[in-house]
Amino acid sequence: MDLLIGSAVDVPLRAVADTVVSYRELTPAGAPIDVLPASLQYSAGNYLDALADLAADGSDDVRRAKLEFVSNWKELAVHQPDGTISRFVEPGAIASNWQHAGHRRSTAINGAAFADAVSDLFAGA
Repeated sequence: MDLLIGSAVDVPLRAVADTVVSYRELTPAGAPIDVLPASLQYSAGNYLDALADLAADGSDDVRRAKLEFVSNWKELAVHQPDGTISRFVEPGAIASNWQHAGHRRSTAINGAAFADAVSDLFAGA
C-alpha cells in the first residue's frame, strides 16, 4: 500500500517516505482516533490495508470503489459504490471544508485497477 500512496501523491522524491507515513495516519473525517468508538478507531493506512486484503480475496465492492489522493493537502477520499464518500484527513481538520487556497489537485485510482494490481501481486501469497 505504501507504494500506491507514494505513486499517487504529488511530492518531490525526497519527501515521498514522510508523506506516505502522514497519509497513512489520516483519520476518518479528521476525528482524533482516541475519541472515536472502538469500532471506528482506524486510520487511512488501516483502511487501505483492509481494502487490499478484500481485493486479494476477490471482493467486487473494491472493484466498484475509487481512491482519490489529494495533493494540495493531505486527504484520501474513498468514493464508495453507493455514491457516498469517506474522507480521511489530518486529525482536527474539517473533512467537508476546502483545506487550501486555489484549485484541488488529486490522483484518482479506479477500484478495478487497484483490485487487479493487488490480485496480481498478492493473491495466493
